[in-house]
Amino acid sequence: MKYKDYKPSWRLDVEDENTYRTMFRWGNPDHIEEPTESFYSFVKEKLSLSDEDFMIPSSQGDKIVDIDIPLRLSKTHIKEFEDIVGKINVATDTLSRVKACYSKGVMDSMRLRREILENIPDAVISPSSEEQLLMLVKYCYKNNIPIYVMGGGTNITRSNENVRGGIKINLKRNFNKVISFSAIDQTVTVMAGITGPQLEEILNNANEYFTNVTGRYTLGHIPESFEFSTVGGWVASRSVGQNSMRYGGIDDILLSSRYITPKGIMETDVCTRDSCLPAIDEIMLGSEGKFGILVSCTLKVRKYTYETKKAFSYMFKNWEAAVSCAREMVQREICMPSFLRVCDNGSTEIISKMSRFVSKGILGLRIRGENEKNKCLLIGYVEGEKGFATYNRRAIGRLCTRFGGVSATSYLNRKWDKTRFNDAYIRDILQDYSIVVDKFVCPLRWSELQEVYSIAADYFNDIGVLNMMHLQDISTYGASLMISYARKYKDIQEYQDFHKETLDMLITAGVKCPHSYSLGRTTDRTMYNLDEVYTLIMKSIKKLLDSKNILNP
Repeated sequence: MKYKDYKPSWRLDVEDENTYRTMFRWGNPDHIEEPTESFYSFVKEKLSLSDEDFMIPSSQGDKIVDIDIPLRLSKTHIKEFEDIVGKINVATDTLSRVKACYSKGVMDSMRLRREILENIPDAVISPSSEEQLLMLVKYCYKNNIPIYVMGGGTNITRSNENVRGGIKINLKRNFNKVISFSAIDQTVTVMAGITGPQLEEILNNANEYFTNVTGRYTLGHIPESFEFSTVGGWVASRSVGQNSMRYGGIDDILLSSRYITPKGIMETDVCTRDSCLPAIDEIMLGSEGKFGILVSCTLKVRKYTYETKKAFSYMFKNWEAAVSCAREMVQREICMPSFLRVCDNGSTEIISKMSRFVSKGILGLRIRGENEKNKCLLIGYVEGEKGFATYNRRAIGRLCTRFGGVSATSYLNRKWDKTRFNDAYIRDILQDYSIVVDKFVCPLRWSELQEVYSIAADYFNDIGVLNMMHLQDISTYGASLMISYARKYKDIQEYQDFHKETLDMLITAGVKCPHSYSLGRTTDRTMYNLDEVYTLIMKSIKKLLDSKNILNP
C-alpha cells in the first residue's frame, strides 16, 4: 500500500510459530491488515503524535520461546493422565503449556511482548470422549488438582490462566463434532469444542451432511470472536452475537446442555417451558466453568435466509438523531433488523479512515444542518423471507428519512462485511508502537444512555484519548454501549492505572455491570453489587458440586 508521505515499517511478515508474538497475535497468522495512510494520519492527529513516534517499534515479541518451565505435578499424575487419554493427548512441553495459558487480551499481549510468563499449567490434556473427561475430573478431584478449560483461546480477561497451577483441558482438539441434527425440531446437538465456522459450514450445507434434509440452516450467532471461538466458550461466557436482534444471544439459542461435575454428569432437558423447576441452564450460563465442564449442548437453528439479506446505511447529522431513530425502530416495532449498529462521530470517522475506498463517500455526504464533527452512521441488515425482508428494508428507509438520515448506500455494508472481524489485526500492529486499543461494553437502559455517553466522551476528549463508541445489542429497553479507545503507554503499570481510572469513571457515571471486556482477572475486580442471598446461593451451589474448588478456582 503506497503512502504519499512517511510510512512506518508496519509488521507485515508471517512470524515463526514458536515465537511469543504468535501467541498474542489475533486469529489467522497468515492474515495481515495494513493501516491506510488516512487512518495513520488520523491516529497521529488524535493522539498528538508525530512520525518520530513511529520510527522505532517497541517490544514486538520476536524471540523464540525456548525456556524450560519445570512441572509441579508428579510423574505419577502425568502417567495417570496418559493412561486415561493416551500419551499423544497429553502435552507437557513448555511451548504447548504457554500457548494454552495466554489468550488475546491486552494484558496477554503486553506481558508476552516483554517475555513475562506466569500461571502456566503443568499439562495440556485433550480428551477424546465424555468417559475420558469424567475420569479426568474424578481423578483431579480425588487428588486436589485444579482444572481449567480452554476452547478457542479468544478470551480477553485472563480467564485462561492457571493461577493455581494444575491442568488445562483442551476441548477444541477432539470435542468438535455435531452429534445430531433434527430438521423437524430445527435443533442441533454439538460438542462444546466446535467452532463457529465449523458449525455454520455444516448447518449452511445441511443437505450434504445429513440424510433426508433438503434445506439450509444457520445458528445465527456471530460474536466478534466468531472465526475462532467455540460453542462451549459462548455458553460459558453468555455471549451475544452481532445478529442478536433477530437470533438472540446464546441464552436464547440454548435449549439444553450436558455438564461433567465432580459429583457426576448433569444434563438439562430440552423443554421450552418448565413450570415445575428452576432453570439450571440459567445458573450454568456465564459461569465460566466454575460449576461444571460443558461437554455438549442442544441449540435452536433457523432457516438460512442470508440470500435475501438486504443492507442499509444512513448518515445522521448527530448522535442524538441516530439514537432516537434506532430507539423508535425497536420500540414501535416498525421493522425487524437482524443487525443494527449506531456509530458516533468517532466511530464513523474510523470506519471511513480504515478504508481508502469509502472515505470520500461517507464524509462527503451532505446533510441539512450538518456539522462535520457530529455526523453519525447507522448501519444494519434485514433478513427473512424475500417479501418480509423487502418490507422491512423499505420501512427502515422511511423511518431513517423521517429522522433526517441520508442513505450512504449498501456499498459500505459490503465493505464492512468483508472486514468486520479485522479490527484486532490493526490492534496488534498499533501496539508495536506502544499504542494500546481496548474496549468496555456497558449494558444500559435508554434512560441512562445519553448521560453515560456524554460523561465517557467528555472524559476521553478532555485527556486527549482517541475514542469511538457505538450501540449494539439494541432492544426495546436499552442497548450496549461499546466504548473503544486508543492510548500510548510506556509500560504495563501505566495501562493498568488508566484502566482502573476508566472503570471508576464508568461506576461514577452509573454503569453497574460492564461486559467482561473490562473485568475478569484483567483487573481482579467486579462491578456487580450482589446481595447477600444471591451470593449465598452461588456459594452453596459451588460447595455442593465442587467442594474442593478444583474447577476454574
